Amino acid sequence: MLGFDDAFRRLWEYYLCYCEPGFRSGRVDVGLFTLEHSSGSAAR
Repeated sequence: MLGFDDAFRRLWEYYLCYCEPGFRSGRVDVGLFTLEHSSGSAAR
């Protein structure tokens, strides 16, 4: 399946099953964040 080995697929399935109750109860959510430097600052 998509080039992933069995160990990865089992770990991913475990993760999804672990997260499912949290998503169903509304205590866990998904967010997308974009971080960027402001135009006037330089990294030091």
